[in-house]
Amino acid sequence: MLSNFEGIIIDVNVKRVKTIRLYISRNGQAKLSVPISCPKEEVMDFLHKNKEWLIGALERSKARIQKEKQKEKRSANRS
Repeated sequence: MLSNFEGIIIDVNVKRVKTIRLYISRNGQAKLSVPISCPKEEVMDFLHKNKEWLIGALERSKARIQKEKQKEKRSANRS
């Protein structure tokens, strides 16, 4: 399920896990794993506490993806 947190789209998965986990996938999408019994208020508090990390991680991921694309372009031009 996609959710919007202060303008950031996050793919939220409620599943059998013990802790909340926030990470950035290889394709640059923010993902959040949430325990089944976790209240929404706790999830929102977690996101607010980790907002700066999330923004920085998304920026680093975007830069990494752009760098990989540029590298691919250079390789294709050499062929």
